[in-house]
Amino acid sequence: MKKLIEKTINHLLSYIGVRLSRINKRDKIGNIIDKLHFEFPFKYYGIYPKESLDNKRFYNIGAGNQKSSMPYWSYIDLPSDSYGFDHMDIAYDLESLEPLPLESDKAEVIFNSFLLEHVSWGATKNLIKEAYRTLKKGGVFHCRVHCYEYGVYLLKNNIISRKFFYGREAHAELYKFIEKNYRFIDFRKDVSITSESYSIKASNGEVFTVSALDSFLAYNVTSLSKFALDHPNLKSDISFENSNSELYSQLSQEVDPQFQQKYPHTHNASYINKEMLMEECKKAGFSIVNSVELYQSACPILWEERFHPAHEGFSFGVEAIK
Repeated sequence: MKKLIEKTINHLLSYIGVRLSRINKRDKIGNIIDKLHFEFPFKYYGIYPKESLDNKRFYNIGAGNQKSSMPYWSYIDLPSDSYGFDHMDIAYDLESLEPLPLESDKAEVIFNSFLLEHVSWGATKNLIKEAYRTLKKGGVFHCRVHCYEYGVYLLKNNIISRKFFYGREAHAELYKFIEKNYRFIDFRKDVSITSESYSIKASNGEVFTVSALDSFLAYNVTSLSKFALDHPNLKSDISFENSNSELYSQLSQEVDPQFQQKYPHTHNASYINKEMLMEECKKAGFSIVNSVELYQSACPILWEERFHPAHEGFSFGVEAIK
């Protein structure tokens, strides 16, 4: 009930550009006032014309079920079994390679966060081209992307990624093992963590082991293809000593398009790095293309915390200005 009340209050406050941080029973009036964050009036009014505000020309693409109550934003996504139409304003399939259903030279901001790893490189290139077409002069295209180079760095240093244990898809095998054998596992003594592996040895003889390579492949391939971890040639066929771009190309061949189409929320439809993305933005015609860190943007409204989920270091940002 408390969360519902807070959510309702924040929804109402959002229309006057105010957000209230979490409160508790001991908070006095002064404490509550300190927790009021005045957001949008200073970052929208005086910067953007009324026409852009009235027509909600700030677009968040691929927000999933994270549609916020922020006024003036429009949400573009693909309806699916995971996400219904109620979380979006405009239905659009990035893989269709069709034009965005937006007017040319009108948009103020086109934003996406952890979207591009879910779609093909062709869909990414089309989105960049369409972002350039639909943005007005001075408009901002901002994207944050899962950083596979960080995963490669961990792999080459033989480090098991925590993404394996917290990733939405990748930890499925671990949970399956624990669910099956939990009666035979004493987590105080049956879990072994070394520089080489993470292992659980159940008293019934069942063993679950993850190496740095298993960890990398699980998050980067098996989330799309069930055979990847035990595929007889996959680990030996992929050369992890090659350049990252070659590695991405090899891994992309393991992506199962039918699985991706059926489960669009899964990761790793394509493997792109910062240089590839920046180069494509330049080709599209953007006058300024920058690599940006969290909270960095030429657009003040993108300084808000809600636009910058950290994803535990697995990300890079690119911002392009028309």
